Amino acid sequence: MKLNSLMKDKKGMSINDLYPVVLIIAIIGILLGIVMTVMSEWQDVTNTESGNVIEETLTSVDYIGDTVTNATLCGFTNFVVGVATNATGGETIDPANYTVNSDEGIVTISTAGAADTYNASDFNVTYSYNYGAADCDAMQSVIDDFADFVPWIGIILLVIAAGIVLGVVISSFKKPRI
Repeated sequence: MKLNSLMKDKKGMSINDLYPVVLIIAIIGILLGIVMTVMSEWQDVTNTESGNVIEETLTSVDYIGDTVTNATLCGFTNFVVGVATNATGGETIDPANYTVNSDEGIVTISTAGAADTYNASDFNVTYSYNYGAADCDAMQSVIDDFADFVPWIGIILLVIAAGIVLGVVISSFKKPRI
């Protein structure tokens, strides 16, 4: 008997039912943002491995530059060129004739000194760098997977909102029982 009276009093979904759903989605979004920020910072902290390369050849170094091979490693930073030589003649290139982007691993011709002499020539560079190991790769994988999921969040929210609106519209046409 009580179940019947409860069902008679239920009027269906209302706009007030949206508040808890929106609140839960906002909290989940905030928590995911915090987790991604922590993972990104942790990834920077774990860049404790170091590497050295002797005489990697960069082709046609010019004002745009060429990138070293290891620049694609997870957490690549602190790129420092120790020695650069002309790959053709073998002479050492004065550091005033090239610039180094230490975070991206790019060597470019500078506008100082005898840079025009070496423009578009091949360099052999000996360099050191820091990078992250397997933990950096794992965190980057999680961050990339989450970034791939982000476009789906809008679609999921749209479906939820449409379901709630549809429930409100359908319940408004519900014929009251006598």
